[in-house]
Amino acid sequence: TPYTLLLTPHTLLLTPYSLHLLFTTWFCRRSFGILLGLLIFLGEMAMEQRICEHIHPKTIAIQGMLRKIDCLQLPTESRRDVESILIRQVSKEIDRALPWQAGHGRHTAAISSLIGQAIGLTPNELHDLKLAALLHDIGLLMLPRELTIGANPLNPESYVAVQNHPRLGASLLEPFFFLREASILIAHHHERWDGSGYPYG
Repeated sequence: TPYTLLLTPHTLLLTPYSLHLLFTTWFCRRSFGILLGLLIFLGEMAMEQRICEHIHPKTIAIQGMLRKIDCLQLPTESRRDVESILIRQVSKEIDRALPWQAGHGRHTAAISSLIGQAIGLTPNELHDLKLAALLHDIGLLMLPRELTIGANPLNPESYVAVQNHPRLGASLLEPFFFLREASILIAHHHERWDGSGYPYG
């Protein structure tokens, strides 16, 4: 599950990325000296703090909902049904936070489920596909609001930031065990077969 790191006067999310940074800092301290490790840590945490300052307030509530779903102890069949119902509720929270794209997750889930059935995905694969489709744009909640409302044309730097939303969404969902496959799909939902998509293409 995600951890919270309290740094006065800001609250930062301690994500898997932050944990990676802490390990990097420790390694640098051991290998190259305390000062170098501390400089890397402070620089990277400042970058993460800038990201966290832009996180939509609903993100914390959504993480709480996902944490509860992740703790469910149910048989597989029942669990899939309950996860689907509850993730639809999470999708509605995303719609409330991003009203300009309300219903997009549900429409994407309906279309992807039809395609998944047509190509013969297993019930588990279809379930993961549905969860990913419902949550695929959750990374937009981690961007500054002015980048997600489409009011102004994006400059190149802002466009690159928006293109990073699949990666941000995947890192937000990665700590939840039941979303481990869905988070991989979300990380790559803007990639193209010819390798020209983003953010990895």
